[in-house]
Amino acid sequence: MRKKVFCFSPIEYDNTAFWRSAPLQYLESDEYDVVNACTITDWNWSPILRADILFIHRPCNPDHVSMIQLAKDKGAKVICDFDDNLFAVGMDNPTWQYYQDMRINILKCLRMADEVWVTTEGIKDVYEKFNKNIYVIPNAWNNYLFPEEKKLKFNHNTRYSLWRGGSTHEMDMYEDADHLAKVINKNSEWTFNFWGHAFTYMEMRCKNGNYIRRGTSDPLQYFNSLIDYNPNIMIFPLFYNDFNKSKSNIAWMEATYAGAVLYGNNDLPEFSHESIFPIDNLELDLATIKQFPDTMKEMEESNERAWVHIKENLLLSNVNKIRNERLLSLL
Repeated sequence: MRKKVFCFSPIEYDNTAFWRSAPLQYLESDEYDVVNACTITDWNWSPILRADILFIHRPCNPDHVSMIQLAKDKGAKVICDFDDNLFAVGMDNPTWQYYQDMRINILKCLRMADEVWVTTEGIKDVYEKFNKNIYVIPNAWNNYLFPEEKKLKFNHNTRYSLWRGGSTHEMDMYEDADHLAKVINKNSEWTFNFWGHAFTYMEMRCKNGNYIRRGTSDPLQYFNSLIDYNPNIMIFPLFYNDFNKSKSNIAWMEATYAGAVLYGNNDLPEFSHESIFPIDNLELDLATIKQFPDTMKEMEESNERAWVHIKENLLLSNVNKIRNERLLSLL
């Protein structure tokens, strides 16, 4: 009989599930089948009888602890997967109080797990204090949905900038608000799109009508809009703190595939690659482009270097081989 890997994410349709639990749906093996356990509404002994492995993404509340205990009682192996350092969520983050209240549950989940999968070395450094069987499985570009041959090239004929994100980035944006508002106002030939959270204080400072905001969308809508937009640059300011030191570089992968270069915080481990431009250089770089448009060639070359690295290290078809090896080792 083929083994069953139950795959559960607290919110099946959110962005983190797209990067962490959805990739398991692409795994193919003669030894096991992946079962979407998000459809199970009543977690008791009955459904868990069929599970040989329970993969649970971002477990943190008492229900998740109970799910893990059920799996352990049945003799199933448990993998807990984390894409953030949940012990370092700051007070500026709207989820801060929730994760403060859930700390003891997160600890229980970490200690009960047979394995812990994390996205970055930064998270591993923190979580391995509570579980030694910890593996870095990075976020990876989904080349099943968005194949290599359709990667966009840098567009020299446009002047498009993009930021995307949610309300958890308030502090990140506050740190660079004055700088970014100045850049937007000085570069009326550029269109600065902000997708997701509304930063009213930024909008009020931008006077040229080139600050464009749109709401949130689901991951597939977002990626298709990103590809249609084909921006030249993506801006992604991140405050230097313990939480962001563990953050993965999915914004860089998104920007690169869409033909753009990323401006970010090079002091953060996952954003130190030489193809990521320092966000503090944004004003000077756009001023240089205004006077010498040919200097955009440097952006094109940086985008190409980034894509080489992603193809060699961060394609989902390759990273999923690590997932498959870990699953087989537990069966």
